[in-house]
Amino acid sequence: MKKFIMSTMAATAAVAMVPSTASAATIINAGFETGDLTGWSVNAPAAGLVSVVSSATALGAGPTYLPQEGNFFAKLLTGTGQDLSTVLSQTFDMLAGETFSFRTAFDTSEAPGSSFNDKGSVGVFNITDAINTTLYSKSVSSVVPSGSEPWTYITFTAPTDATYFFSASVKNVGDNIIPSALYLDLAVPEPSTWAMMLLGFSLIGVSMRRRRNVQVSFA
Repeated sequence: MKKFIMSTMAATAAVAMVPSTASAATIINAGFETGDLTGWSVNAPAAGLVSVVSSATALGAGPTYLPQEGNFFAKLLTGTGQDLSTVLSQTFDMLAGETFSFRTAFDTSEAPGSSFNDKGSVGVFNITDAINTTLYSKSVSSVVPSGSEPWTYITFTAPTDATYFFSASVKNVGDNIIPSALYLDLAVPEPSTWAMMLLGFSLIGVSMRRRRNVQVSFA
């Protein structure tokens, strides 16, 4: 009986060690850690406008952009087409309460107050219920004076079970000469989180094996 109680306590403690945060959406190559665009779709006016990079020199007067999650992030550039968008997207299913998070930044070399109001945005479209949600939106008229916005952290929680279309885009407005960019870095599971989960499950396994080995005898 004492062994059984101890095993139960161990299993309970192991479960408590597993992170209790909301489950994350399943996004293929979420953090671009393959070093390429595997799992993602690109719609751009020219080839080479979307890439996976380990750093990016700011187009404005800001500092060099570096990865915020892992070793890589996506870089979207405006093309030579006037009023055309460069789009990076992925479609996936989410259950109500599931979440995903990301960091994004808009960067431009357009002069502040310019009539060439390039735009960068990130959004989620609920295909099942036909509901669009804008998660991030910046333009030349709303950026900091340097033209290089800092990384912004954003989390989205699915309100319903549905199929979602996630997209990031940058658009050249009014001209096709001076470029703008949007950077995107999605969160990936932290090693410490996985380690705690594996440890918890291993402790549960040990406690279950001990429980099976308990012999019951009758006088």
